[in-house]
Amino acid sequence: MQQSAQPPWEIVERGVFAIGSCRVCGWQSPARRAYSTARREATEHGDVCPGPPSAIELAPAPQTPAVP
Repeated sequence: MQQSAQPPWEIVERGVFAIGSCRVCGWQSPARRAYSTARREATEHGDVCPGPPSAIELAPAPQTPAVP
């Protein structure tokens, strides 16, 4: 028996609102009263999700000369 793969998104309920949330990149849809609209937006995002955010490489801060 095979288990189906989970979609990369989930629907989070906050009070009367449903919010689509991407498990991969952290995207969230606007809060919706219609669960079906939040699910549709999350599904559409899942089709175009850019993937996890890349790590930001921080350059060292420039050195400022000391004031005499």
